[in-house]
Amino acid sequence: MLASGLTLSLLGYDPPTGAVVVVAVALLALLLLQDVLGHRVSIWIGWPLFGFWLGLLSLLVPTSIALTVVVAVAGTTLLFLLARWGIALAAVTVGALWSTWLIGTAPPDPQWFFGVAGVGLFAFSLRKGAAVLAWFAALFVQTAFLLQVTEVPFFEVPALVLAGLLLLAGLVQFRSGERRSLILYAPALSAALLPSALVIWDEPWSTASLARFLIVMLAGVVCLLLGVRGHLLGLVVPATLAVSIAATAQLWATLDTLPRWMALALAGAALIVAGARIEWVREKRQETSAWLRTLQ
Repeated sequence: MLASGLTLSLLGYDPPTGAVVVVAVALLALLLLQDVLGHRVSIWIGWPLFGFWLGLLSLLVPTSIALTVVVAVAGTTLLFLLARWGIALAAVTVGALWSTWLIGTAPPDPQWFFGVAGVGLFAFSLRKGAAVLAWFAALFVQTAFLLQVTEVPFFEVPALVLAGLLLLAGLVQFRSGERRSLILYAPALSAALLPSALVIWDEPWSTASLARFLIVMLAGVVCLLLGVRGHLLGLVVPATLAVSIAATAQLWATLDTLPRWMALALAGAALIVAGARIEWVREKRQETSAWLRTLQ
């Protein structure tokens, strides 16, 4: 308790030399008390503490692009070295290293860190049991892209890059044995279609919004048909949401231009059709439930 309080107080100094010394002493004490604490407890305390100590140590070095790359590579290397003791332990240790360094410094060109670390995480996620880290790798690489790019030709570029990265992460899950399409494809398809569908609500009659409407509807309907044919819930859900949002935006904009009585009449007719459809689904409940259970 005393050592923890002393470490926290010494972290306020720049550079945190005192905190580095205190954590080093704690690591030494942990090494000496390994037989008393037990091997498993010592590992779970010692390695994350070692990652924290490395992060503090990196704060003593002047910031530079070289240091940024070294920290990213060191973390990736540590991931592979600690994998023999468990993926979770490796992730916690490297998380302590990277978070300590990122919080304690303002690295120049941080896109280098996120890019190198993201690629390293993607490589590590190919190991057995580490596939979940591919999602973090996708976010890291996406962050590097956003930090690097200052101007894009159109709104969807970052969303499409994220969709590609999420698809790659989904393929990593497939390689690890995952077969649920809601995990494999839904994140990527949602990132590709939903942002464009939501933007249609802003000035729905503009040329850009009409182009987005056509693209979202075409892509959404194609994905919906493929999902229904292949019984893939990961295609059906995002495609249905995107098509519904885009169609509702255009319908709402159309109703807004009509006389009030005509808009009310069309809305009433739509409610009647929807009610009849719901009643039909209720009558076909067993068949519908059986079909929904076939979705993966």
